[in-house]
Amino acid sequence: MCKLNYLLIILFSLMGNSQAQPQSSKTDETPQTTKEVTIRVLNKITGQTTTLKTTLLKPIKHGNLIIRPRECFKKKVGLAYEINWSFIEAWVQQTRYQPVLASTVPRVPQQPVISLVFSSWINSASPSFSHPDYSVTIQDCQEVAVIPLRPSAESSPDHPKNAK
Repeated sequence: MCKLNYLLIILFSLMGNSQAQPQSSKTDETPQTTKEVTIRVLNKITGQTTTLKTTLLKPIKHGNLIIRPRECFKKKVGLAYEINWSFIEAWVQQTRYQPVLASTVPRVPQQPVISLVFSSWINSASPSFSHPDYSVTIQDCQEVAVIPLRPSAESSPDHPKNAK
């Protein structure tokens, strides 16, 4: 029954964000926004926690763990409580060694193997995904403005350097 309630919460929260919004004409003065995800990683071996920030679809690496958030949003629960939701993918990079027969020969590392260990929604109100070495929790999801790069004056065709 608990799993059913959990799935219904996810379904209704996704339906709330999927409503069609009218498209407005964007001008150069309207700042573009993207979402920034704050993730806390606990290294279970050393006991260290690290807070990482990244934007959507930008992978971040922490030790041999690679995390890429694909979507995030906040959902209000009650009057004063918000739950942060994020769909993340996590990979672990492992270096495998070529087996050798003689113990005096140094082991030669092969190409690193990257394996997907997690791909699902996590939220800030419940336990996060766990791995034998790491535990990952989402802390925050917020919109941030993206400042577009403007071409320099020297690259414009009217600049004296570009005159023929």
